Amino acid sequence: MNGGFTTMAIKDRNMRARSIEDTLGRLRGGDISDFADRELKTRVPEKLHKTVRCLAPSALMFLDVVTAKPGATPNDLIEIMGVSKGAVSQNARRLIGLGLVVPYKQDGNMKAVHYKASDDGQIIGRAHRKMRHEVRDRERALFDEYSEDEITLIDNFLQKLFTVLS
Repeated sequence: MNGGFTTMAIKDRNMRARSIEDTLGRLRGGDISDFADRELKTRVPEKLHKTVRCLAPSALMFLDVVTAKPGATPNDLIEIMGVSKGAVSQNARRLIGLGLVVPYKQDGNMKAVHYKASDDGQIIGRAHRKMRHEVRDRERALFDEYSEDEITLIDNFLQKLFTVLS
C-alpha cells in the first residue's frame, strides 16, 4: 500500500511540474503580450488598435512615462525606465514615426530634446498606465490568497528558476 502512495505522489508531483512548465512557457511565448493587446484595445478607440498591436512593451512604457511626465528628456527616461540610451533613442524614433510622440526643444536650452505625447499617444499612454495598475491590483489580490510561508516558497522557487535560466 505504501508503494502505491509513493507512485501516486510522484505522478502528482510530475503533473504539477508539467503544469508549471506549461504556464512558464505560455508566459515566455507571448500570452502576456496577447493579454496586453486585448486589454489595451478595450481602452482605446478602434482607429488606434492597429497601432497598439505593433508597439513593443518598452514603447508602451515610454508612452506611459511621457504621458505622465510631459517634457521628459532622454536622461529622465533612462532613469525612470531603467533602460539604456539606445533603448530610449530607438523607442523615441519609432514613436515619433508613428505620430505618438513629439520631440521639442525649450527656448532657454536649444540643445536638450524633450518629449511629449501627441493626442493619440496620450490616449494609449493613459490606457497602458490604467491597465498596469489594474494588473497590479489583480496580482495583489492573488497574493492575498496565499500564506506567508507559501509566498516564501513560491519566491524561492522563482529565484532558483531565474538562476537556472540566466
